[in-house]
Amino acid sequence: MVDPNQPSAPFGGADDGRRLELTIDSSLDHLSLITSALQGICEDLGFDQEGSLEIELCAVEALTNAIVHGYCGESGHRVRLTVDTAGGELQLRIVDAGHAIPPKARRRPPGPAFDPEDLASVPNHGRGLFLIHHLMDRVEIRRHTDRNEILLIRALPTGIRGS
Repeated sequence: MVDPNQPSAPFGGADDGRRLELTIDSSLDHLSLITSALQGICEDLGFDQEGSLEIELCAVEALTNAIVHGYCGESGHRVRLTVDTAGGELQLRIVDAGHAIPPKARRRPPGPAFDPEDLASVPNHGRGLFLIHHLMDRVEIRRHTDRNEILLIRALPTGIRGS
């Protein structure tokens, strides 16, 4: 049985960069800790403000899904974010031991269906995975026997190799 509180192996192979692991309680109130950490990490890696905000948005969307859907909004569970820089990429891995991510949600979703001229037609929910897939270079969503794992990958800015 894999414990979401234990370190995980690098997703894509050799770990030639830096790694930071943050574990929070499954409460939306703790997401600000993640955004603060990601702001500093993205700045340190040379991402511009737009890139940093996109990365933060995707991480918060994925973490929110883990808390709201995986744990039904119930606090007292652990959600882990691992940040790796390896192979010229920033890799964010979100792991939770909540309810399984449905197979349909593991695939790239189609664009949201609404009329941009009619604000009342814009749905309140259901755009997070679309945004994540649109803003990140690569997204992998997996269900292991006892945990969900979402990998978000973004190329590091030119000249940064993760060391």
